[in-house]
Order: sequence, then C-alpha cells, then structure tokens
Amino acid sequence: LLFAGFALFNYRSGLARYWWAALAVMAPLLSLLVGYVLAGDYLPEYWWCLYAAVFGAVFMYLGSRGALHQWHKGMVVWLFIAAHFAYSLAVCLWLEEASLTLALALQAVSLAWIIRRFEVPALGWLLKAVLLLVVARLTLNPWLLSYSDTTHWSLWTYGGSALCAWLAARALSKPFASLAVWAEAAALHLLVLALWAECRYWLYGGNAFAAEFSFTEAVVNMWLFTGLGLVYYRKSRIADRFARWYDGYGRLLVLAGLANYLAILFATATSEPWLWRAIGERPVFNMLLPAFGGAAVLALLVSRFYLPRVRRLAGLIAAVAAFVWVSLEVRHLWQGNVRLDTPTPTGELYTYSAGILLGSWRGWRRCYQGGMAVLALVIVKLFLVDMSGLEGLLRVASFMGMGLALLGIAYLHQRLGVKNTQLRE
Repeated sequence: LLFAGFALFNYRSGLARYWWAALAVMAPLLSLLVGYVLAGDYLPEYWWCLYAAVFGAVFMYLGSRGALHQWHKGMVVWLFIAAHFAYSLAVCLWLEEASLTLALALQAVSLAWIIRRFEVPALGWLLKAVLLLVVARLTLNPWLLSYSDTTHWSLWTYGGSALCAWLAARALSKPFASLAVWAEAAALHLLVLALWAECRYWLYGGNAFAAEFSFTEAVVNMWLFTGLGLVYYRKSRIADRFARWYDGYGRLLVLAGLANYLAILFATATSEPWLWRAIGERPVFNMLLPAFGGAAVLALLVSRFYLPRVRRLAGLIAAVAAFVWVSLEVRHLWQGNVRLDTPTPTGELYTYSAGILLGSWRGWRRCYQGGMAVLALVIVKLFLVDMSGLEGLLRVASFMGMGLALLGIAYLHQRLGVKNTQLRE
C-alpha cells in the first residue's frame, strides 16, 4: 500500500510518469508473488489463483477505462501490462504444462485486440515477448518437458498456439503491419511444429516425444518438411520483412526433407528390418510409392519452384529418385520385399535390362546413360555371382539370353549415337 500510494502521489505530480505508473500498478502484483513464494502453504492453491485473477480483472477494467477517457499513456500501458502479468501468474499457478502454454498463447490474441482497439502500439514489445516465449517453449519441449499420454495435448497445445498467433496477425494486419509480421512468422513456425507433433502423436500411440524413428515417420517428415520449405520460399518472395528469415527457414526445412530421404536410402542399402518390414508384401500400392516415388515428385517440384541455382541439381535428384523407385518396385514384384542382402534371380536382372532397353528405345537419354552404368554392375554380378551356380543347358541358355540382350543394347546405343549426331548438326 505504501509503495502503490506514494507512487500514485508522485505520478500525479507529473514527474517521470511512466516509472511511477509502473511502480504503482506492479507493486500489488509483486507483493502477491512474494507472498506466494514465502507463504504459499498457508492458503490453498486456488486462493492464490483467485487473487491474481481478481487483480488482473481490475487492472484490465481500469486500463480500458483509462484508454477511453484519455488517461496518460504511461498509466494505460502499465495497467494492461499488469493485467496480463496477473493473468500469467494465475495460469502458471493453476495449470499444467500443456494447458499453460496454450494459456500463455491466448495472451497474444488479447494483446493484439488491445493494441488495435485502444491504439496502444507501445504494447508491441509485450506481444513480441509473449510470442517468443511460446515459440521457444514449444520448440524446446522435447528436451524440457514431458506430457501425459492420456490426453490429446499436441492438438490443442501446438495447434491452439498456432491458431492464437494467426488470430493475432489477423487482428493487426492493417493498422499495425509491423507487429502483424511478427505474429505471422510465429504462426508459420508453430504450424510446422503442430503438424510434426500431431504426426508423431498418431504414429506412436499418443507419445509425440517418443525416442523412436520409423519408416513411416521418415516418409511423413520428407513430405512435410519439403512441402513447407517450398511454402516458406514462396513466402520469402513476397514478404517485405522477414524475407531472409523465411528463406533461411525454408532452406532448413528442405535440407531436413532431404536428410530423411537419405536416411531411407541408407536403410534400404543396408536392408534394415524396420524399413522392409514396414513396406510389406503388397505389390505396387505400398509404402514404396510415397517414399521413393514421392521423393521423385518432391525433387521435381523443387526443380520447378525453388531456388534457381539448385534447380538443375534437384532435377538430377528427381531422375535418380525415379530410377531408384522403379528398380525397387521391380525387386518388390519379384521377391515381395526390397531386401538387398538376398540373392537376385536372373529373371529380375533381365527385367532391369528390359527397362533399360525400353528407356533407350523411347529416347530417354538420361535413363539410358544411368542404366548403362547400372548395367555394367549387373553384368559383373551376373557373371561372377548368379551364373556361377548354373550348370548344363540352363547356363548355356542364360549366356545366350544375356548375349542377345547385350547385342540389342549395342544396336540401340549405335542408333542413339547417330540420332544425337544428326540433331547436333
């Protein structure tokens, strides 16, 4: 009472009004906080929350009244700050981790409404602080907090926070564009986190922070990160502020999508059980389609709609990804899985050769060039491994078939060479 009373007395004298308004308004709240720290056990928890909520309601009423009756801006700003501080204190004492984050995010909406309704842009720093707190809290959640598996907290914590940031951006979009950019950037970042957390929630039975990594998650991450990376790049092209931030974040997301694809390729090359078991034995319409065929599609989109200096490389990756996808589909059709640590039948090898012949006949030059490199490895493996176990007429027939295939490839190689020479002339 002494601090608040004498601060109001000095405030009315007209000297350093911002400082005296801050002391007059915050002294009761800080006293309440000190009382809780020193004597929290003397009252039930809900009483402390109720006191903080009452203080917040009173300060919110006084702040809105002061804004309408043209009080000094220093007092109006600090009344709104105190109201939100009291609200934060109440929810911190009452709510658990997930609900607390959403409750803090709701302050972004109320602050945006207050800034627009009463035209107090001086509260912009408080809005930025709330958004940064929520973004940092949700970004670092996997290493800081743990949640119960009994509630669907990922939807209303991550998704709800993203929605609050988006609503704040919408409220500030026209009169306070600079603040709206901050809220929009926070909303996009929280949207990425929300989609990621929601996917892991459904993949791991409600435990979004499970210390696991599955083939399905790698595929989902590849699509999610690459797609959002393209969205961020397009956003950087039209954004006046935060353009570099959007561009940098988009690059990180595209690299994250590429990293997940490389993890899939490495697991395929080493025949990891967690990969080929997840694909199953169903032909064609299985996880090979979104994993390896999807990688080709995503690389093709990057080659068309991403940074110009990486488009050529992305086109090459798209061609390689398509080749890998078709090859794995052939292996899956022959063996029912994509394990590379099992013997390869001769018929499967002939199928690869037929595919190379088809690509060459259609004039798919890159398919032909890539196929010739693989064909060299196939021939070496065929002579040294597969035909070593054949005897009699079967070996003779295999050599004859292989010879005819090589003759056909040599003929088409000559035809393609002549055709390309004529085109260049």
